[in-house]
Amino acid sequence: MSKTKKTAWRDVKAILSKKDKGELLKLVGDLYSLTQDNKAFIHSRFRIGKEQLEPYKKVISDVLYPDIYKNKSIRLSAGRKAISEYRKATKDTIGSIELMVHYLECGNQFTVNFGDIDEQFYSSLASMFKRGASRGWGRGF
Repeated sequence: MSKTKKTAWRDVKAILSKKDKGELLKLVGDLYSLTQDNKAFIHSRFRIGKEQLEPYKKVISDVLYPDIYKNKSIRLSAGRKAISEYRKATKDTIGSIELMVHYLECGNQFTVNFGDIDEQFYSSLASMFKRGASRGWGRGF
């Protein structure tokens, strides 16, 4: 039985390195048009527009303070993922910390309005606080 080789970045990179500028621009344009996530990534990476944090804050708000009257549930991992994606796109520590604070504010406001949640919820908030503190809160960045 033979093993099939998984496609990896090196395979894609080999193809892309043979493309001209026009083909690469077309590819990036197609990716940009494909999803809102791709648009947010490109806007953040190249600091396009006034507020690169807004799409990420919206995701965090939607998943940490969901509309429970429409049967939407809290999705902690989706909030953490939004912060991680912003960080990967920009390497912007201050913006990442701002998103972490927003995560904590949304989680806190949800508990203020709706009462206690579960241990996993509070552990996630505590973990986010520790993560932010380790990245420079209170040290003037």
